[in-house]
Order: sequence, then structure tokens, then C-alpha cells
Amino acid sequence: MTFYIGWTDEERRRNLGKVVRDNRFLVMPLARINILFSHVLAQSLRSLRRDWKERHGQAPGLAETFVDGGRFKGTSYLAANWKRIGETLGYGKRGKAFEYHGEMKTCPCMNWKRIRERSAPSSATAPASQEA
Repeated sequence: MTFYIGWTDEERRRNLGKVVRDNRFLVMPLARINILFSHVLAQSLRSLRRDWKERHGQAPGLAETFVDGGRFKGTSYLAANWKRIGETLGYGKRGKAFEYHGEMKTCPCMNWKRIRERSAPSSATAPASQEA
């Protein structure tokens, strides 16, 4: 079975500890400060990466959240370069079990590995001393 982010069952078992879920992050419409959400989200993600690595010995690879499309659009996540990777099937977690409630949510994610790869210099442009 393949999951939304393209992992096989084995990849999921190996990498699930690197996934961070953003459960609650809401900026009410009455807040009228330009790019407030993007600024606060970026600051919290920087702190999260540092704290997670210090606590768990490895940096997280993926941050995910769920947006109730019936109430919100998730525009601020998309503006902050998160990518929408799909929708839930309408289940929610209650305790250790999943319960069907029928409310599908979109799933925006931030893939830190992709960001690191994009920002890392390629071997063609790297100084000779840094080439493998």
C-alpha cells in the first residue's frame, strides 16, 4: 500500500518518526497584519526543527496539517510554500482508534528534505574542494 506522500509500508515505518503534525494553527480574520501567518509559521517551524533535532537526534523531514475545507481554504499554508498532497478519507483519531465522521480535510505538507535539496549547491557549481 502506498500513502499520500508516496511511501511504501516499509518507508512509512522507517520515516514516520520524522513527521510532525501541526494540529492547531489559526489566525482569525480580524487580525489585520500583513503576512502575519507566514511570519509566525516560519518562526515556529525554525524553532521546531531545532528543538526536534535536539530532543530526538534527527531533524524532522515533513510537517503536515489538516484543513477543514468546509470552513477554511488553507490559503496561508499554500502562500507559505506548503503543498497540498491530497484529502483525508473522513476519519478522525479518537484515542488510539480512528472513527469515521465523514468530514474530508485537505492535507498541506512542508517537505524539509525538498527544501534542503533545492537550496544545496549542485556538484556542477560547487567548488572542487566540496565535490564528492
